[in-house]
This record gives sequence, C-alpha cells and structure tokens, in this order.
Amino acid sequence: AAAAAAKPGIAATLHGILAVARDRITAGTELAAARAAVADRDAQLSALNAQLGAAHSQFSALNSQLCALCAHFGLKPAELTGKAAAEITALVDARISAAALDQVASMGLPTARLPAASAEAADAVTTLSHADFSKLPPPEKMKFCLAGGKIES
Repeated sequence: AAAAAAKPGIAATLHGILAVARDRITAGTELAAARAAVADRDAQLSALNAQLGAAHSQFSALNSQLCALCAHFGLKPAELTGKAAAEITALVDARISAAALDQVASMGLPTARLPAASAEAADAVTTLSHADFSKLPPPEKMKFCLAGGKIES
C-alpha cells in the first residue's frame, strides 16, 4: 500500500519537473527572441548614427560654403538667418549689381545707361517664357535683360 501511495507523489513530482522545464524552455525561446530584437535595434541605431554623421559632414561643408559666399558678397551669415530664399536672392543680387556698377565705373565707362541696383528696379522685373524671349528682336532682348527681366524655362 505504501508503494501505491508513493507512485502518485512521484508522478506529481515528475509532472512538476516537466512543467518547470517547459517554462524554462519557453523563457529561453523568448529570451533568444528578445536578444535578436535588441541586435536588430542595435543595427538600426548604428545605421542611423552613420546617416547622422554623413548629414553632419554635409551640413559642415554647406555651412563653410555659405560663409565663404557671404564673405565674397560682403554679407554676414546673421543677415541671412530667418530670411526666405527670395529675400536672400534679392540681397545677393543687390550686392552683385552694386559691385558690377563699381567695376564699370572703375574702368572709366559711363554707368548712366545701366539699370539702377535698387528695390524699385527689382519690383519692375518682368518674366517671360523662353519661347517668348526667343521671339524678341535682339534690341528688345538686350533691353529686357538690362531691365532685370527673368526668363522661365
């Protein structure tokens, strides 16, 4: 009778051991999956860090070019901060026009027939399509260009 009573206790113990083993196997599988997910995230993070490094290098190069361009036109980078592209273009165009007039005057040539480098002249700028511009006679093309006309492609 004692042997019969011991068998259910042994069976229960074996079932308990099997349950613990199954739990550990499941936990091991979940741990392996978690490790794989962490490794995947690490790879993604490394790729993003590489992209960030490349973007920073590009930013540094563009910033250096912008500073050099500003120095060339006598502008300060702070003058360009927060301005729209059209405003920056107008600033640079004004500096180019003024520099061109100074060079023409330094060569001893009359500048009276050249367009004024002012905001009023910039407001009077017209735009023509390339086809319309090509239809103009040469004197009209010259007049259009001297008046600061823009050609759209």
